[in-house]
Amino acid sequence: MEKISRFRTIFRGIRVRLVALYMALVFIVMIVSGTFIYVRIKNMEAVKVRRDLSRMASLIDDQFLTSSATPDDISNRLYNSPASPIANRRNDIICVILDSEGNVLVSAGENDSYKDSVIIAAINRNESFEPWVKVVGRTTGDNTMVKTWLNYAVPSYDLDGKVEYIIFLSMDASDLLTNLDSVTNIIILAVAIAMVLAVILGVLFASTLTGPISSLTKTAREMAMGNLDQQIAVKSDDEIGQLTDNFNNLAESLSKTIADMNSEKNRIEIILNNMTDGVLAYDRDNKLVHANYASSEMLDIADIERKSFEDVMEIIGVSATNCMDFANRENEDSIVEIADKYISISYSIYSNTAGIIEGVVLVLQDVTKHTKLDNMRREFVANVSHEIRTPLTTIKSYTETLLEGASDDKETMRTFLETIDSETDRMTLLTTDLLELSRFDNKQYNMQFEEHNLISLINNSIRQNTVLAENKKQNIVFEPEQSNLPVICDSSRINQVINNVLSNSIKYSGENSKITITINTAGRSYKVFMQDEGMGIPKEDLQRIFERFYRVDKARSRAMGGTGLGLAIAKEIMDAHEGKISAISNAGKGTTMVLRFKKPEYFGGGGSNEDE
Repeated sequence: MEKISRFRTIFRGIRVRLVALYMALVFIVMIVSGTFIYVRIKNMEAVKVRRDLSRMASLIDDQFLTSSATPDDISNRLYNSPASPIANRRNDIICVILDSEGNVLVSAGENDSYKDSVIIAAINRNESFEPWVKVVGRTTGDNTMVKTWLNYAVPSYDLDGKVEYIIFLSMDASDLLTNLDSVTNIIILAVAIAMVLAVILGVLFASTLTGPISSLTKTAREMAMGNLDQQIAVKSDDEIGQLTDNFNNLAESLSKTIADMNSEKNRIEIILNNMTDGVLAYDRDNKLVHANYASSEMLDIADIERKSFEDVMEIIGVSATNCMDFANRENEDSIVEIADKYISISYSIYSNTAGIIEGVVLVLQDVTKHTKLDNMRREFVANVSHEIRTPLTTIKSYTETLLEGASDDKETMRTFLETIDSETDRMTLLTTDLLELSRFDNKQYNMQFEEHNLISLINNSIRQNTVLAENKKQNIVFEPEQSNLPVICDSSRINQVINNVLSNSIKYSGENSKITITINTAGRSYKVFMQDEGMGIPKEDLQRIFERFYRVDKARSRAMGGTGLGLAIAKEIMDAHEGKISAISNAGKGTTMVLRFKKPEYFGGGGSNEDE
């Protein structure tokens, strides 16, 4: 493997490339020159043959073709007369005499049909020459084979200027091709000799350059590996020597500069990577310069370095396609919502010493907790204000009416006072619920945990709500399989939870409906299912019904009474009992409330409220 690696290194070296480039140059020059010579000679031979064939055709036209001569006379004189130009060249030249329609009159071979392009051109009164034509089966003497020919045809005119004969001459190119092959062999030999000389001279030339460069390369490799204390001996005063001297100075300066940069970089890296705020830095070409771990976590982007600048800006909600877009903006903070998190974004432009903008730095701060608390506070204040303002408005208007004289009518006064009393009770209930939630928030509740029978607690709640259910002709069905299911709880608080859930089922179910209560004792918890046939809860509202003041149908819920805090209080009570309350529902198909109570042997152990 070491030998193979060394061979690859040598093969990729500049010396080999210089020699290869020199050889390629010589090879291309020789090939181009040889090709030019070959083509030139071949064209010159073709021109010479055309000139000879043209003279032969002129001689034949003048001496052998007359209007009174018959084809036999022409053939006898053409091939047997000592004055004939082709009498002694019947082995390398074919002469054919055709009439003006292209029909063969005189031919030395057995072929009586010639359709060469030059003949067609001559029929059309044009002299034509076509070199290097390969023909199968054309006869010269006694041999039939595939040969290369040079064809020539010229028309012969009568006294009236009409085409009388077509003279077709075809010369065998075998001797010419043999000579051209000799030229080709000479060119190939010259190329081979030139390539050998190119290799020798190329190696000598490359060695004078690659020796000093190899030393520089070796030293640069050592510097790249971290060994910056390098010096190279200067052996000449030429350009290579000057390069070596400058390289030594560069190595010394670079060693000091890199040491300073590494120290500064380490300090910055430690600071940025330990920041709780996210930092993103982009250069003027929109390339990511730095992104700490906090930024990837806030934006929930695992491969942030693969995201384009425009994609990241779209994710964080900033309208920018180029970092230069921030140049004309004032530095300001903005808060955007990303994946259920609220991120505060501030940005600043950074420039070089010449004042040219180099890029932008964005600082991301997770303000989800503060934003949600602020939103909850505003929503809570708005809800409380609304809930208190409604009864206060009623009390105020009824009181003013009484003061204006309605008190004289005892029946009207009684009705108004009853309404005022009802609204006062509603405000008292709201205040009580708010104080109770405040105690839960501040962990100021006092629970009396004792062992009680869950069956008895449910039956007690059913008795308390029987009259309300009978008024709507509703049937509450509870048929437990066991008579005693012990739970550790504060009985008054659990009764408050069951009462709230059961009263809601009665309120939001129609007349003649059924409310079914069942208990599942499997697992670590008792699961109490309270199923009604009411209006149901839409899927999008199902997870929010335990929020304070949240109502699915605000108008209908307020008309039926209640403060909108009952389920929120029920959830706080169940959490305090290490239990859980949840809902299963489809709009229009009823609701099933699920209460989970830990069995006594698992109570007080902490952990999840879910069954394992």
